[in-house]
Amino acid sequence: MRWLVYAFSALLVGAVVAPGVIPGARDDFPLSTYPMFSRQRPDTMWAATARGVKADGKRTQIAAEDIASSEPMQALSTLKRAMNGGPRAANELCETIAARVRRDPDLVAVELRWERYPVVEYFLGETEPRAVKRVAQCRIDRTGGVAP
Repeated sequence: MRWLVYAFSALLVGAVVAPGVIPGARDDFPLSTYPMFSRQRPDTMWAATARGVKADGKRTQIAAEDIASSEPMQALSTLKRAMNGGPRAANELCETIAARVRRDPDLVAVELRWERYPVVEYFLGETEPRAVKRVAQCRIDRTGGVAP
């Protein structure tokens, strides 16, 4: 019976140690090497954004609840899904957002955009995007509808 306990103990220790010592082993429970912190990360990132456009051309961030929900991650997920879903899906979400922000008299249009930022510099205060890819744009119609 004692050899069974030793064998079981050795098997458990092996299972715990294996992900850390076997090359190419999957990072998982019970031992994690936390590859998200040990791998080289890109210097820039693309962010999905919904921007309100003012009459003077300045842009402002659209609130999460005007995109989909007061939960920022749900709003971001909705935004990404529409932007990755092609022009029709992006335009539909753009029009939905435009109808929701119609109450803001300063806004004349809504844009869905991918914006590229330098990661480190962004947190040092450089918050202007380095590149922009506009996916959809729709004007806000003050008469109750949304103009294309």
